[in-house]
Amino acid sequence: MQVRVPTEKLGELLTLINNKKLFLNARSINAEDVTANIKYSALEAQRNKKTTDNIAQMKVNKDKVTMSDENMKEGNSQQLESMNMTDMLKYSTVDIYIKEPKIRVAEIAVTNTQSIDDKYKFDFLYSAKSAFVEGYYLIQKIAVGLITVWPIVLMGIAVVYFVRKRKPAKKQPTTEI
Repeated sequence: MQVRVPTEKLGELLTLINNKKLFLNARSINAEDVTANIKYSALEAQRNKKTTDNIAQMKVNKDKVTMSDENMKEGNSQQLESMNMTDMLKYSTVDIYIKEPKIRVAEIAVTNTQSIDDKYKFDFLYSAKSAFVEGYYLIQKIAVGLITVWPIVLMGIAVVYFVRKRKPAKKQPTTEI
């Protein structure tokens, strides 16, 4: 997550983030000194102005127009850089990497316990209800499993039917008296 805050409020934001360090794995603060960039921007503006004056003193021809156009483009680029520099001075950009812990354990305090063993007792009604629900889900799984294997059951019934039909009936020995 990237946050842009006014430079005056940066300390407050970093303190707030530090207080929430339960979800913050690592912090990396990159402070960049832009003073040299501001000075360079001012020098480039002076150079651009001097170039404009030199071009103005030239005779009017095709090269003068081209150079004037290039100088104007460079001047616009310089103004954009100056605006970006001013923005960097007014606002600080903070990159925050937040990752939720894999395991979170919540423990609810039990009040009015007589002994420490009461903390680990289970509730019978809750366990019974859970057992009924689990049983219902087990019956559902069995039914879905049987529905899934219906072609195999159908083939098995067909095989048994044809095997019985082909098998000749045994003759009963007759006894004479």
